[in-house]
Amino acid sequence: MEIGLLSRVAITTFLIIYLYDTVLGQGQQKQARKELKKQRVLELNGIVDNVFETYSENMHREVDRTIARLKNNMMKDLKGAVEGICANWTTAKIGVVDDKVLWRQPAWDQQDILGSDWDTVRWSWGKGSTIEVTSNPVGSGQVLRAFYPQDSYIGNPDKSKRGGGSFRSKPIGPGTSRTLSYDIYFAPNFDFVRGGKLPGLWGGYGKCNGGVVDHRCFSTRFMWRGGGSGDVYLYSPTSQKPDICSRPNIHCNPPYGIGLGRGAFRFQTGRWYKLQQFIELNTPGRFDGIAKIFLDGKKVFQINDLSFRNNSNVLIDTLWFDTAFGGQYIARSTRDTYAYFNNFELWDHSPIG
Repeated sequence: MEIGLLSRVAITTFLIIYLYDTVLGQGQQKQARKELKKQRVLELNGIVDNVFETYSENMHREVDRTIARLKNNMMKDLKGAVEGICANWTTAKIGVVDDKVLWRQPAWDQQDILGSDWDTVRWSWGKGSTIEVTSNPVGSGQVLRAFYPQDSYIGNPDKSKRGGGSFRSKPIGPGTSRTLSYDIYFAPNFDFVRGGKLPGLWGGYGKCNGGVVDHRCFSTRFMWRGGGSGDVYLYSPTSQKPDICSRPNIHCNPPYGIGLGRGAFRFQTGRWYKLQQFIELNTPGRFDGIAKIFLDGKKVFQINDLSFRNNSNVLIDTLWFDTAFGGQYIARSTRDTYAYFNNFELWDHSPIG
């Protein structure tokens, strides 16, 4: 019996020791797992810290590079602005810019003669045939060239034989005063004959050319005349002052236009000119309209009592590129020849001069 009791005690002791060791082992294992997890978390935190430290360094470097790029671009923009201001100041000193330029012709494109910046509303003739982009005849860069075949003139019913070209453009909004400025070059073999048309301004709608008096519009195209004389050819819907046709440098030819500044300036072939006209519309019912003509920055003609309109709805709204030999008369080109155009601009003010 003592042996049985001892056996039970031994077995119980063994079970207690086993259970104790087992429980203690599980606790130790659990604690070990906690320690391992803690170690893994610490290692992961270290990895994350290294990643963020590396990213931060890279980010700072990228920020520094971005700031450097922005600073460089800002300096370039500032330099361009300063150069533009200086260019305008220099130009103003010789009689070109006083206030601001509303529109400036973009670079010529041989594939798209005018491009969207011109906002061309109508091509009458010449596109891609007698009007094209080509090299400057006496300098660098591209210019617009008008071709006048021999025997061409504006009144030819066959538009393919008119020479030159015509289109209307509205690159800016309407106004009561505008300056049109552009450069022109007549080829060395250019024969002025009796005259021809050059680009000018237009306002309103209807037909203000070809001997038609339309009360809805006016036009002020430049013209070359015989011997290279020039003028602004005014079509207006209203009567002018009674003495206008007797004034110096004014030529009237009813029912056609009035030549303003006729003989006040003259073109020669084989050189570039800067040609400008300033128009300030009259108050309807009054003779207070103004026209000025400038050649190479010098004012050559001015009149202060014109009537361009009898309706306040008529405004200066169109650049009318129109060039060909002749007018109300047949004045054919005596040979194949060219005129070149460049640097078109529209201003909201008068040139200085």
